[in-house]
Amino acid sequence: MSHVSFEEADQLREFLFAVIESLPSGMVFADRAGMVLAMNQKARTMLGLVGSSVQHRSSWELLGQVLQVERSELAVLQVPGSRMLCEVKRRDGNGEKRYLAIARNELRSPFLQVGGFFLSVEDVTYLALAEAQLDRQRRFGAMQEMAVRMSQELKNPLGGLELFASLLNRELSDDPDNQRITARMLGAIHTMDHLLNNYVTFASLPKPQLGWVHVREWLEDAVAQVRQLDKAGGAVFSCQYAHEREMIVGDGELLRQLVSNLLVNAVESMAGAGEVTLASRSLAREEGRPAFLEVRVADQGCGIADQDRQRIFDPFFSTKPEGKGTGLGLSIVYGIAKQHGGWVNVYSELGQGTIFNIYLPQTTATAEEGQTAIAADRKTVSLAGNNRLVLLIEDEKDVREIAINILHNKGFRVLTADNIETARALFAQQKEHIHLVFSDVALPDGNGASLAREFLKEIPELKILMTSGYPDHRARRGDIRDQKLHFIQKPYGVTELEIAIAETLDAP
Repeated sequence: MSHVSFEEADQLREFLFAVIESLPSGMVFADRAGMVLAMNQKARTMLGLVGSSVQHRSSWELLGQVLQVERSELAVLQVPGSRMLCEVKRRDGNGEKRYLAIARNELRSPFLQVGGFFLSVEDVTYLALAEAQLDRQRRFGAMQEMAVRMSQELKNPLGGLELFASLLNRELSDDPDNQRITARMLGAIHTMDHLLNNYVTFASLPKPQLGWVHVREWLEDAVAQVRQLDKAGGAVFSCQYAHEREMIVGDGELLRQLVSNLLVNAVESMAGAGEVTLASRSLAREEGRPAFLEVRVADQGCGIADQDRQRIFDPFFSTKPEGKGTGLGLSIVYGIAKQHGGWVNVYSELGQGTIFNIYLPQTTATAEEGQTAIAADRKTVSLAGNNRLVLLIEDEKDVREIAINILHNKGFRVLTADNIETARALFAQQKEHIHLVFSDVALPDGNGASLAREFLKEIPELKILMTSGYPDHRARRGDIRDQKLHFIQKPYGVTELEIAIAETLDAP
């Protein structure tokens, strides 16, 4: 273009101005010395410079002011083609952070007198937060896997300890002093098991395996479980049952964990001394609302301050002294109640104790269903081996040896294997004589449940009892039962093992 009229140049300036203002990024234009020549509205907005005079000011001074960084930290942008990610706070007073990506590009012109650079500014807050969220999800997933694996590694030796301690406790039945020592040992083991269950449940709350739950026995089991913990101390438990329906639909294990966590929280709030009340009642159906079971746990502890009450269900929040609580118990209570279609209310005053009310929907059970479930829960078992043959598959040496001892004492013959390959060989040799297979789920060379299904294909009437320290197997126990495989969770005591074996052998 050899000749441009003023009118055409003015139109060209307007066109270029419209292009710059329409760009999706903020644009800051500067000369070779870094002095600002122009800045579009997007850049002003992102940098918080709307209404400010920016022309002929140093671009480095402006960025240092906006980003609150020293000039030396901006040195990277003095290199052509460079890029940096910055964190800035919004200036509207809400304190939110934004992330800006600033890139430098050189202005290129055939005219030597025209030169400089421009900075493109992009708001990448969403991308940064999304990446951070993905990173958190990856790390949390790794934590979940670590929690499950740690639980398995710890529950195997815990299982051996509980078997030894419970057997010793039984042998010392005529020695009250030493029996108190073994009882304390068992309490410490149960406390460790309770903590492991809480960590893994928090890391990956299992899907409830719904079935009929006998209300009174569920609540009494939870009290008995907490009494066994070494932290129960001198706490006195008062149980007041006023519910009208004996059955509720839920996951029995998760519901026991819910009530156990509330009872442990109550005991800890009283430093182990005082009365804990566990009460139940039925709330009749009303218009727009089903019938509910209310479970109340009240303590005589120190109470909860008003400013803390809104946070008590937050993970890792605890009002207890350092080292006295994990801050997970109440978070898990809230999660389990919600999974069952219920909710939790809390009432507390400093120095006056705390009351937790759990509300769970209650389905009406028929008389036949209720009585059948109650009879199944209350049945007593006796175990006699009668020289029957058991194939025991367990890779933990201590657990295997004490299980062998228990089975021998009850009159069983025992074949033992610590891996799938050995178990297959023993089964091939003795399958016509084996009455029971008692196997860990997680074995060094494969899955014990898959092996059990192989055995069932050959001998459909074979009795199978599975066990595992992996808490995630508890969430899959419905699958195990669907395949006619019975289950006992590690760690277990001598009595629990004897009952599980008897129930497995007596099952149709």
